[in-house]
Amino acid sequence: MSTVIDLGVRPVRREWTGRSRRPAVRHRRTVLAGLAALLVLATGGGAPPPEPAFAEVATVPISPMHHYVLAGDALYSAELDLATARRVVTAYDLRTGTVRWTSPVGPSSASDRLGLNVELAVWPGGTQLLVGNNDEFTSGVDPETGEVRWSTRPAIIFSSGGVGLGEDDGPPGHRPSPGSGPAGRFMRGVDLDTGRELWAMESVIAGRFAAGATGTVLVVETMGPGIEVRDVRTGAVRATLPTRPGELVIDGGSVGDLLIVHHEEALAGYAVDTLEQRWRVARPGLAFAAPCGPHVCLHGKNRLTVLDPADGTELGGFPVDGSTQVLAGDRAGHLLVLERIDDRPWSHRLVDRYGRTLLDLPGWEGTAAADDGARQVLVQVDDVWRWSSFALLESESASLRFLGSVPYPVEDCRSNRTYVACQVDRDTVRVWRYR
Repeated sequence: MSTVIDLGVRPVRREWTGRSRRPAVRHRRTVLAGLAALLVLATGGGAPPPEPAFAEVATVPISPMHHYVLAGDALYSAELDLATARRVVTAYDLRTGTVRWTSPVGPSSASDRLGLNVELAVWPGGTQLLVGNNDEFTSGVDPETGEVRWSTRPAIIFSSGGVGLGEDDGPPGHRPSPGSGPAGRFMRGVDLDTGRELWAMESVIAGRFAAGATGTVLVVETMGPGIEVRDVRTGAVRATLPTRPGELVIDGGSVGDLLIVHHEEALAGYAVDTLEQRWRVARPGLAFAAPCGPHVCLHGKNRLTVLDPADGTELGGFPVDGSTQVLAGDRAGHLLVLERIDDRPWSHRLVDRYGRTLLDLPGWEGTAAADDGARQVLVQVDDVWRWSSFALLESESASLRFLGSVPYPVEDCRSNRTYVACQVDRDTVRVWRYR
C-alpha cells in the first residue's frame, strides 16, 4: 500500500532487509498456520505476497575514478585501469544480480598513466553503449556482449536517432574558410552503427539534437548566419534564421517541436523544422528562458514567468530570488523548485504556475538524476549522516510517496523507471528496485 506523506512531515525510517525474523521454536507451528491462513485470505490461493516498494538488488564495486549509468535492467560502470591506462567497462544484470561481462575499451593513453585524463562517460546510444573519455575518443560497445565495435575521435557529446555529435578544433593546421567568420569549433556527425563520419562543419559555437514534427533534426549556433537547422544524417542545411550584422541570438532549448530563441530585446518561438516564427514577446532586461516540462519558463531578476509554448502568452508567474532553480515541470503546470531561504538548508518545493506551494519538502535536499520519462526520486540524508531516505514525487497529484530508508549516507544517485542507484562510499554503488 502506498504511503502519502503530508507537507513537511519527516517519514518514519524503515529498512527492508529481504528477510523476516524467525519466530521462537515453540510458537512456530501456530505462527506458520496463522500466516498460511492469512495468505490464503489475502491472495485468494497460491499467489505470492507483493514485492516491497523498495528492495536492494545489487552491490557494485567501483574505484575512485569511475562513471556509471542505469539503462533498463542493467547498470554499466566504467573505470580507469591505471596499470594499462585503458577504460574497463562492466555490465551488471540487475534482474539476477550477476555480472554480464567485463571489457577493456578504447586505446591506451600515456597521459592517463599520469592521471591527467580520468573523466569517463558511458551512456546508451541507440543499439550501442557509448564509452568516452574527455574530448579524446568514443567507442561503440555491444551492450549484450561487451564487444567493442568501433572507436572514433573526437569524443561524442550527444546522440540521437542513430547519430552521434562530436566537437573538436579541426584538423591540424586548420584555418577558417574565406567568409566563414571567426574560427569556431569543428562539429562532426558519426553513424552509431559503424562509427563512420557522416559529415563535418566548421565555425560552430554549439549544436544539439531537437525533436521536430517530422523527426530529429540538428540545431546549430554558428559564427556566421546565426541559427541553422540541419539534417542529422547528411548535415545539409534545412532552414536558417538570419541575423542582422552584430546581432546576437542564442538557442534557448526546445519544448516539443518549438525552438526557443533569445534575441537582444525579445524572446521568440519558432517551428523546429522550418524556423517559421510562431510568436514573439518582449524580453525584460537580461531575462533568459528555458523549458520547464511542457511550458517555457522566463527567468527574470526577481520573477519567474510561465509562458504557453503555443503562443507565448503568460500563464502565471511568481517572485523569486537568485537561489531559485526550476528542476522539472509536468502537464498540470506544477514546477519542482530548489531554493534556499535566508541561511536555512536547501530544500525542494512543488508549486503551481502561480508560485503557490502545493507540497513543501523540508529536508529533502537531494534528487536522483533521472532518465527521460522517469519519475522523480527525492533523497534525504539526516543531519548526522547516519540514515538516507527515498521518496517518489507524484507531481501531478501533489503528493510524496515514501519508498524506504537505509542506515548509511548516500550520494551521486541516479534513477530510471525501475531502479535507484547511489554511491555509498568510495568503493561501492548500491542499487534498489522501487515500485
